[in-house]
Amino acid sequence: MYWYNILKNGGTCYPDAYNWMMKNAHKMRDSAMLAHATVTGTGGGIEGVEYGHAFILINNGFVIDVATGKEVGFPKDEYYRVGKVKDVQLYTLDEMLKVSLAKGTYGPW
Repeated sequence: MYWYNILKNGGTCYPDAYNWMMKNAHKMRDSAMLAHATVTGTGGGIEGVEYGHAFILINNGFVIDVATGKEVGFPKDEYYRVGKVKDVQLYTLDEMLKVSLAKGTYGPW
């Protein structure tokens, strides 16, 4: 039921990833990108369910997932394979700021 409520009511991944970028991206010398994508649930009542998700991609090789306040890292290939990540849109800090101001939301865009 927990995951159903998260999917139905929206989780915290979009504001969490946005806020991580605001706090950290300037230190990363343009290697940090905000990612919005479609992922597929792997358990916990969401097995096989596709949903929108936001995370951070570092140097196009490492993922930081900051959803629900946690900061967990994964090799990109593993993260994309396990989560069946697709439809990825990447944003630099500047692009993120422009789009978020234009849309008035943390995402998805």
